[in-house]
Amino acid sequence: IAKGGIREADLFNRTLTPIPNTQPQKYSSSFDRYTDSVLPEYQESILQHPGVVFAIGITPEGYIPTHNKPYSQPLTGNPEQDYLNNRTKRLFNDKVGSRCGSHEKPMLLQTYIRETGEHMHDLSVPIYVNGRHWGGFRIGYQPEHY
Repeated sequence: IAKGGIREADLFNRTLTPIPNTQPQKYSSSFDRYTDSVLPEYQESILQHPGVVFAIGITPEGYIPTHNKPYSQPLTGNPEQDYLNNRTKRLFNDKVGSRCGSHEKPMLLQTYIRETGEHMHDLSVPIYVNGRHWGGFRIGYQPEHY
């Protein structure tokens, strides 16, 4: 914000615009382009640790603007393949996802069964921008590795 990469109003704008012809529904926001250019530098390196499945930012509403590269593959038109390999720009507002982006505790650890069938630990911490709660950063990892 201070360097002019994005306006604070755009970063905190929660309006989601449906992306046509996507199933499950995908969305765009006023901050996607920014997060797509900034977050991978931080997110992707975390995937190098054994058992880590994802490392992503999430809004309090459960929106993931920029997923990891393995889950941001081009859409193929094959619903089963796209469901697993293109999870970016989706709304994950289930109980676990909503809590990851909305809590303001120093950290939150949740254990659950992912909709893909994997057992997962999900560690999330809040993200603050200029003193305002933007959402959370979550890391999903497989229990058997830790």
